[in-house]
Amino acid sequence: AALPADLQQHGPRALICEYVVPDLLALKDDLAHAVELLDAATDTQTRDYLAHFLRGLATSAGDQKLAQAASQLIEPDRQGVRTQLRDILTKRVQETSRIA
Repeated sequence: AALPADLQQHGPRALICEYVVPDLLALKDDLAHAVELLDAATDTQTRDYLAHFLRGLATSAGDQKLAQAASQLIEPDRQGVRTQLRDILTKRVQETSRIA
């Protein structure tokens, strides 16, 4: 909007496809928050939110195992899925603590 009218682009424009490297400190905070949410996720709405949140994190971090576990969280709650997800999240928090 700050450009002169004749230099402004209108409508859709191509974006540069770049690989975005996640900030490790923010990733650690998000993973720790996810552990807290997992413990509180007793209702379907919270569980669905957490599953989508974790899939976004997993995509950003390139973590296929986390993405797969997060997708299973949407299915009817099974204790095994929550335990597996908690183990993955705890491990990821520890890994990012060593790096960040």
